[in-house]
Amino acid sequence: MPSLHELTATQKEDLCREVMQLFCCLPKGTGQDLYPYQRRVAWAILHRLLVTRTDVFVKIARQSGKSKSCPWSSSPDVFICTS
Repeated sequence: MPSLHELTATQKEDLCREVMQLFCCLPKGTGQDLYPYQRRVAWAILHRLLVTRTDVFVKIARQSGKSKSCPWSSSPDVFICTS
């Protein structure tokens, strides 16, 4: 099996998609699902780690004082910055 450094860009993209699918399937075994922001963060980190090899900074900010009835209460602001 070739190392990550020996893979082509297309192979790295394919590997990233496979790892992401596996990552998204794990919580389903417990009856839960990932929130959209969790998928965005996971994809950003995996893609930067496996494909583009750049630094990534993720900041997740939740606003306090919101009730559970608010539609945006379970979806925090996510900021993804790369260098």
